[in-house]
Amino acid sequence: MPTSQTYEIRSESVKTFIEDKTIKLPRFQRKQTWDEKKDFKLAISLFKGFPFGVIVVNKQVIKNKILKWLLDGRQRRNALTKMLNDPESLYVSARKYIGFKQSADANEIEDAYWKRIEEYLGEDEADENNDESEVAPVSQEGEEPEGAEDNSGEFHPGHKTEELGKRYQDLGDLLKLILLTHKKGKKVSGFTRPFDFSEIVENLDYVETNDGQSVLNSRKLKTWMSAYRDHCNTHGLQALEKDTFYNYVKNRYKVDDTRQKFRQKIEQSWEKIVGRFECIDTIENRLQEAKIGIIDLPGVNASDAQMTFNIINSTGTPLTAVEILSAKPSWNTPISNPSAEVLDATDKLYAAIAIDHREGVVKWDGPATFSNRLTSLAFVFGNFDYKDGKQLSKAITLGFKLVAAIYENGVSKEHIDHLSENEKLKWQVDIDALAKDFNDIGKILASDAFFKFFISWRTSLLDLTSEAVAMDFVVRTYLDWKRKEKPYGAGAPTKKFLKNAKVLFDTLIYEYLIRVWRGSSDSRLAGHVEKFASEPDVYSPTDKWQGLLGEIFDKHTVNGVKLKTGSVDSLLKPVLYYYYVLNQQKGPDGIDVTIEIDHIIPQEKFDSSTLSNKELKIHNLSNLALLPKKDNISKRNLPLRDITDPWLKAQVSSLTSIPEGDFERFSKVQSIDDLKDFRKGFFMEAFGSKRDNLFIG
Repeated sequence: MPTSQTYEIRSESVKTFIEDKTIKLPRFQRKQTWDEKKDFKLAISLFKGFPFGVIVVNKQVIKNKILKWLLDGRQRRNALTKMLNDPESLYVSARKYIGFKQSADANEIEDAYWKRIEEYLGEDEADENNDESEVAPVSQEGEEPEGAEDNSGEFHPGHKTEELGKRYQDLGDLLKLILLTHKKGKKVSGFTRPFDFSEIVENLDYVETNDGQSVLNSRKLKTWMSAYRDHCNTHGLQALEKDTFYNYVKNRYKVDDTRQKFRQKIEQSWEKIVGRFECIDTIENRLQEAKIGIIDLPGVNASDAQMTFNIINSTGTPLTAVEILSAKPSWNTPISNPSAEVLDATDKLYAAIAIDHREGVVKWDGPATFSNRLTSLAFVFGNFDYKDGKQLSKAITLGFKLVAAIYENGVSKEHIDHLSENEKLKWQVDIDALAKDFNDIGKILASDAFFKFFISWRTSLLDLTSEAVAMDFVVRTYLDWKRKEKPYGAGAPTKKFLKNAKVLFDTLIYEYLIRVWRGSSDSRLAGHVEKFASEPDVYSPTDKWQGLLGEIFDKHTVNGVKLKTGSVDSLLKPVLYYYYVLNQQKGPDGIDVTIEIDHIIPQEKFDSSTLSNKELKIHNLSNLALLPKKDNISKRNLPLRDITDPWLKAQVSSLTSIPEGDFERFSKVQSIDDLKDFRKGFFMEAFGSKRDNLFIG
């Protein structure tokens, strides 16, 4: 017996959807989890004209009455309803997402707005390892009085609206709405201020008392404005005529205006009042024009409805941009006679995602499996575990970026998208050849003493810094190797190549520490690729390391920015690993050895201390060392003098540069300053003369 259709799909206006009073929420609906930042991203989608996906409604007809329960889509509906009913909600979510202060002026807001838009929609993808991904506030602390408007009393978009409005059409309107509401004070906002007649008109519907102070409620004002519109439509009046508006308010609230004080107030504020009505129109028109897909489940029982909800919300992994490309026809072009290597890599990939690929290898498979084939570059990228969904997605994306960087001179979504149509790329052989070249480079680097020491610590450049830094290192190293005609052996070209690789490695770690790679890292990498032809044949190292190390030790800052005081700052991790490499200290032996950062003077010993500025000293670089985790378990909370195991004593002494005879000296919290002076010298030597020796020859 054929199964009956259990669902219907249709579309309707977003405005109609959110105004549908017949939709109810079931008891098992998920809790509201969206924050203002997600609300604002949805606003971007609305103004950009992006689709809103689908929502699921369980619909029943009982006694000729239609009953609806919203199974999926509550978060979107709530956010969209706030936009419709309260224009100030856009402003509140914008401040959370963009990060501007109450004291910001229009130009500051505009700059921060477009920066955020470019990060979200532009070519550059945010650095996943960046712990400062949020846009910093654009003004200093402190609130200014309400107002801060220009001479006309209004905020106006500035120099970037015209420039970026062309790239991001319609998002200029969203910026205007934000500026229209700025600033939002305790009593009024930019949106409600023109309607503040409270000193003249009593009992305004949208004025409420909060802690004894009159406050203009924007949601109630919007309701009032809609009621005024309805009144005008009913009586055939022009809502945006001054006389119409004046008479409506005057008659509704029985205003005695014999001295024309109210009339003058309307005259002064009229342009702003009209602007606020146009603001409402803009939002409502956007919501009316936007469409949302609705899946109706007619007549299903509660169990089936709940199962549908669980399937939609609890299975699968969100697709990345490059995974979505797998459905594009150009990426599904078959590759004839693929190599054994790509066949094996493709089998492993599809086994991990449980998909049968009997149709053979297609274009998409080459870049998708590329990074997992770079076995000789594990010390740069690490090893990706296909069993971990997040790592699988990262591995796929990294492969596409690396191939695009070489063949499209960039790593943006557009570069990757264009890759499938690159007519110069021979898909049967070129990606295989590129993987072999990358692996050959890895083997050459691994033969050098510097990289041998680094590899012995069982970490990767990606783990210590970011994906963008690791990619930049490999891509530029490959381009340099290719420029030098792919040298092998111990000749002069290979020595130059290895020197450049070490200088680049050193430079990238330094740049990561001073936050050069925060933000638009993809465009920075692309710029390096495009300008590589002008790079010198032999690189010059930076001479700023010792100044940076001195700042880290003495001030616990990097480029004037404070490091964390409540925990070990992640920026100290690459410094520590690099220190041991420069010091030519080999990582601990053993296949299963895990390295961790630990404190020489244990953290808990500082708890009862009255030491001044102890929060700056506990996690200072001087008090940190790398230790094998298994061995360190027995040391973790012990001062050095209490370590009794001879093996552990030797390990700690070697990795801290503290002789066992000085363990007693550096076991007290009061000796933390002496410890800093003692260990600072070793670091300065490592990043001084020992580092200089790297680049000789």
